[in-house]
Amino acid sequence: MSRPTGRRPAAGARPEKILVPLDGSRRGESVLATLTRFARVRPRSVLLLHVFTPALHRGRAAAYHSHSAERMTMERYLSRVGDRLRRGGLEVRALVRSGDPAEEIVNCARRQGVDLVAMSTQGRTGLRRVLLGSVAEAVLRRARRPVLLVRAAGSGRSRP
Repeated sequence: MSRPTGRRPAAGARPEKILVPLDGSRRGESVLATLTRFARVRPRSVLLLHVFTPALHRGRAAAYHSHSAERMTMERYLSRVGDRLRRGGLEVRALVRSGDPAEEIVNCARRQGVDLVAMSTQGRTGLRRVLLGSVAEAVLRRARRPVLLVRAAGSGRSRP
């Protein structure tokens, strides 16, 4: 297991450890095709990450049940995605976290010492982006690592 180094990769260096945040959607998986082609150059270590924002519930028991159920669902999902990537010769680990997605992605990249964050973007523009926010944009602004953004399949320009 590698240790987080806090270092930035040298310009032109090939990333060895790549963080891939996934939201559980097919559109979110758009980055995987690019990642697979990218990784053929040499073996890579991939860290899959899913971050969910716990819903507000009236009682602790309901919140705990919802949190546990979503965590288990996402762990199974990441396991299936990881299996596909392993068949392509990649070393894969998976994490599920809760909290603000952009903040958790940036913190995970730092703590895990990744060389690159590779993620898809929904391609929101205009008022939709202002109202709904953009996790990809927030990660791009905050990360101290290179970020590869791949437009999600089926994403067109949104209308405000």
